Amino acid sequence: MITFKPINLMINYLQKLVCIKKHPLNRSLSCVLFFLCFFNFGSFQLNAQNTAINIPEDQTISIDQVFQLIKQQESEFTFIYQEDLFKNQPKVHLTKGTVNIKNLLNTIFRNKDFIVEFNNKTITIYKKKNTTQQLTLKGTVFDLKTKEPIIGASVYLKKTQRGVSTDFDGQFTLKVTTGDTLVITHISYETKEITIEDSQTTDLQFYLASKSFVLDEINIISDGYQKVSKERITGAVST
Repeated sequence: MITFKPINLMINYLQKLVCIKKHPLNRSLSCVLFFLCFFNFGSFQLNAQNTAINIPEDQTISIDQVFQLIKQQESEFTFIYQEDLFKNQPKVHLTKGTVNIKNLLNTIFRNKDFIVEFNNKTITIYKKKNTTQQLTLKGTVFDLKTKEPIIGASVYLKKTQRGVSTDFDGQFTLKVTTGDTLVITHISYETKEITIEDSQTTDLQFYLASKSFVLDEINIISDGYQKVSKERITGAVST
């Protein structure tokens, strides 16, 4: 990698080479040389971000083989990653043509649990940290009004439908992951949904509101007496 220190050494070397150490134009020439080297350095950084490789044919290869393909054409590139990091990753399909290296790698690792960092021609890949955590959730389900425990309430995870039922004390225990949505249902109560957080996982209390049951109104209409012929009378009639 070119740094400013080697650039200064290069200037001093060129000064000695052309024997201009005490020449009046020394300062001006040094500035010119410095800016030329500076712009070359900037061009190196720019080229490192926009280097393209040629894919000779359509092919399906592993991620490690993609790195090998890049290094065959651009030997200055260095890849830093843990050994066997991509062991269980599916192969990727490459289409024949010319492709920008940065765009190619960003496409390969899109929607994957990896982070790709570009530092000139050094590319570092590492796995994202797992932000989820397995937890054991323990809680009790109560009636909101009476504060009595609810027996037989269904407690399950919305995504996987895996769950349990509350016992005679309204209690339950369930393995969950942070970020999961917990659903609590009962035929006599309104359904409740809760997002799992890792702040507290034991001695949790959940309250369900009773459903309101409204019976349809039954209207009984009497229109008084009716005249019925003897032929339609099936019971005893007194006069």
